[in-house]
Amino acid sequence: TSGVVGETTKEVDGNMESAYFTTDVGMRLQTTADKSMAPFILHWLEDPLWNAWSELPSYVESTADRNSPPFDRANGMSASEYYLQNAESCSHRNSVARYASTKEISSIIEAMKQSTSLDESALSDKVIVDVGGGYGDFVTALKESIPTIGQCYCL
Repeated sequence: TSGVVGETTKEVDGNMESAYFTTDVGMRLQTTADKSMAPFILHWLEDPLWNAWSELPSYVESTADRNSPPFDRANGMSASEYYLQNAESCSHRNSVARYASTKEISSIIEAMKQSTSLDESALSDKVIVDVGGGYGDFVTALKESIPTIGQCYCL
């Protein structure tokens, strides 16, 4: 159980019996937990994503068919098509993307502010387009952090 579940003993009717409890690690795997990691497990272990890994070696070795990524090869459709057709899977995927991106955004913006080529003066009045930016969390945070930026768009 690798620290997901703990074991203790308790008295039941005069006898000592094993009892189990969820550890702090285990709590993070519950879908109702604050900062739950459950969407990662639900997303990564779904057959369509898991099966895509089996296509990775042939994709890497092939120079002829680079237009068909491993996910497409394993599932007969693109990830975008799959998630449009499978709302529950899309929900898991979006939860993973949102969880990961919120952890990275502040670090990326801080690094941009410290950069000599991407600092506030270089971005002033510029149009920023985040291609594949999910729900726009990054460009929203960027605009809030550097208000002199022109327009921000998320595709």
